[in-house]
Amino acid sequence: MEELCLSEESMYSPDSRSLNRLWNEIKSIFKQASAKLPCKKDNLFLEQLPESIVYFKKKMRQLSKILLQLILKKLPAYANDYKRYDYINSKLAIITDLSYRLNIDKPNILALSILEFKQFVKDLFNIVTIRFKKDDKNYKTERIKFFVDKRYQKLADHKRRVINSVLNHQKKTYYFR
Repeated sequence: MEELCLSEESMYSPDSRSLNRLWNEIKSIFKQASAKLPCKKDNLFLEQLPESIVYFKKKMRQLSKILLQLILKKLPAYANDYKRYDYINSKLAIITDLSYRLNIDKPNILALSILEFKQFVKDLFNIVTIRFKKDDKNYKTERIKFFVDKRYQKLADHKRRVINSVLNHQKKTYYFR
């Protein structure tokens, strides 16, 4: 722990050079300490979520943010055509990407009034929520089936364990002293 302490020669003085030197020493101490701390090990059995679940969750978050902005801001503020067009244009990339992925054809989104745009975003949000829940449920059932099959395979490979698990017998262990 002694090597992590500040050196004797770096004493506090009010000029900027010594403050920078002190700051650099503090940073190096933190780097040394973080290198000595144990790191979290990766879980080798952890599988990445499917791309569709991640995508729909991200889009749900983005759509809810848009809806929240539309609800919090006063709708008459968008009565000006330029402001309405500018706002819808700023959200157009999110909406068109999602519409393309869901095969929803909504022509000329930029010409919608702000109330029509808000209703369109609500409908998209509901569709995305349903798709997310469906994909998430399918993923979870697939994972459950995978682990049940894995457990079944382990039991089929070890017939004695099957008999012990069916009869609720404890595994016999012998201790020698």
